[in-house]
Amino acid sequence: MTAEAVREVRPRMEFSAAIFKNPVRSGRFIGQDWRTFPPYVDICIPMDYRGHIPGAFEYYLNLLAESIRSQKEWARDYRSLLIGFAVNSLYNEEDPAGPRPPEKFLRVLDRVRQSEGEGIVVFCVE
Repeated sequence: MTAEAVREVRPRMEFSAAIFKNPVRSGRFIGQDWRTFPPYVDICIPMDYRGHIPGAFEYYLNLLAESIRSQKEWARDYRSLLIGFAVNSLYNEEDPAGPRPPEKFLRVLDRVRQSEGEGIVVFCVE
């Protein structure tokens, strides 16, 4: 195994994985049941992207909090759980060329903080 070989040479090395937000669904439909990854992965980063959730921004915030509650349980065997979200998909309602209100970004950070997540990973693809 790769993880074993690396840990033999660098015992303090940690592995992270950006994974789909729900291991039950992703396990069933694409073969990524990340509940089985802890022997090989230390840091779990579910990608809680707004683009994966249709509807209004408020709906996304509520589902984000709900997802994090479940993820904390699913990730109990990892050393760390960091919540990942994509900045670019927060602004679905805004004009792509126009300003992007910082309030949306701050509200996501606040929602993750309220869920008592260990940390945050911010992704951006444009």
